[in-house]
Amino acid sequence: MEGFKAILALILSFTCVAAMAQDGSSVGSLAPKRFERREVVINSYLRDQTLDVLRSTGLSGMRNVVIESVEVRAYTDASVSASLYLYSDGRVVAQDYYPSNFSQLRPYPAIDLNYTRNVDLSVRGKLYIERVVVNYYRQSAPPTNPPGNQIVLTGRVNNVFYAPARIDIASITNLYGYRNYQISAVTVNGRGLRSGGMASLMINGTVEGRINLMSYSSSQMIYPRGAYIVGSNVSSVILLLEGSSEINTVQIHLTRF
Repeated sequence: MEGFKAILALILSFTCVAAMAQDGSSVGSLAPKRFERREVVINSYLRDQTLDVLRSTGLSGMRNVVIESVEVRAYTDASVSASLYLYSDGRVVAQDYYPSNFSQLRPYPAIDLNYTRNVDLSVRGKLYIERVVVNYYRQSAPPTNPPGNQIVLTGRVNNVFYAPARIDIASITNLYGYRNYQISAVTVNGRGLRSGGMASLMINGTVEGRINLMSYSSSQMIYPRGAYIVGSNVSSVILLLEGSSEINTVQIHLTRF
């Protein structure tokens, strides 16, 4: 995390400019979207690290904003392979591979910040990132209905554990604010260290499933055997860690009950 903090400290400026652009829809549709952009100057190497896009560009907490694309100017040695991943609430929505010097990560569908909490840019391998540009537009009002009955809550951990430990998933995801949603799955993003590690999902003190953590960073899902409804029969949701591990994020998947 120290490297990540150093990267954020290297953010020199972000700019907003507006430009008119057609949205590519048919004649007679809505007026052209007015695109804006936020630019983050980094000028630093990133190795297997993640940049919080919303926080670093000042878009965190903004409403009625839709991210159309994320541009990355980066360099790497010809002999070194690296890749970029754009995450929306922990899901990969766009990716690219280097050694190209310019990437335009275009998520589909576009990322609506009314229903998105986290947007992250992840580097796998080593890249010199010169700058990151977020292209977005503002919508006059949010859609009348949310995009479905499923919600994914993300809790950031970013910690290394060398002994048995417990992560309070309900606390780090603000789970109890989502009454009448059923817990459908939990995703653990991390890796095992040394001789490996194991992660167990405990709901109300009962082990509902477990996974062996891989030696490389990966996302694995645990599906509870029981039916648990927030606000009805959920008193605790814990991730129990055994062995040595590095946990980046834990996500809890909810379905409207």
